Amino acid sequence: MEENKDVELNFYKVRSYSSCLMKGFKLFADNLWTILKSTWTSVLLFALCVAVCSFLYRPLARVIFTFADPSKVPYFSQMLFGLLLVLLLLVATLASSFFGGQLTVMFRNYVQTGRLQYTGKGSIVKAAMEPSGKLLAFAFIFLLKLAVLSGVFHYFLGFAWWTWFWDVLLVLAVFIPYTAFVVSHILEPKAFAFRPSALKDLYQSWGAWSAVFFVSGLFCVLCSVFFSMPSFVLLFARSESFFMELGGDVTDLPAAFNVMQFVVVFLSSALSLFVFSTLYFSLLFMFGSLEKKKEEIALYEQEQQRLLQV
Repeated sequence: MEENKDVELNFYKVRSYSSCLMKGFKLFADNLWTILKSTWTSVLLFALCVAVCSFLYRPLARVIFTFADPSKVPYFSQMLFGLLLVLLLLVATLASSFFGGQLTVMFRNYVQTGRLQYTGKGSIVKAAMEPSGKLLAFAFIFLLKLAVLSGVFHYFLGFAWWTWFWDVLLVLAVFIPYTAFVVSHILEPKAFAFRPSALKDLYQSWGAWSAVFFVSGLFCVLCSVFFSMPSFVLLFARSESFFMELGGDVTDLPAAFNVMQFVVVFLSSALSLFVFSTLYFSLLFMFGSLEKKKEEIALYEQEQQRLLQV
């Protein structure tokens, strides 16, 4: 019992921004194999969908850049292409949300035991269903909220060069507190409840959440760009080959290029998704820090009231 209390105090502990970031990075770096062993199925499925999507550029570009009349394209081909694209995007979304659910299950165990551990593929898959559903619901609600707010604004003021400022401010004003709301409700395996008083707390800690989010997010984006550089080169070569074909050059890329493109895009997308664990862990440690800080403030206020009554 005393050991569990020490573990909880280790997580629920007031930390600086840099400490939350370093704690998240260190947890990821020290448990690379454990995280990979627990989440490889969702990472593999996500990377597979992205790799297959990279081959849809050619038929889509042929319709767009040749100004082909869509009515002349066979209906079955249009339907098949549309269904394939929607299916791949849907599966990639489900795989990425399930990846987040698996990380959540691992971190729940970390809060209780003080370490990330592999609990078995069957048990972690079953336990990850609940947080994965939460993440999907939160993402859908946010996109719907953003679309409504942005749509209302542009409906009354139209589209102009300066209106993108509003979209940026909208994301900053809504996305950061909403991310904090999601993180604060994801660790507990129970239904979430929104309290108006919690909205004030979210905006009071806006600076802390935004600092950790943007620093760790920038790190993840830079890593993703680095991992994706070979994919960008190959896709650029694919694009140049397509435009040369439109110009009359009958020379096509060798068959081995398709295999290389699939392997490179697969690996780069898998690594990009995997490295975003650092962002998630850093935000969770920030949540633990803020919760401990609120607890200490509440205890201090109670003590002040007790002294005043005495």
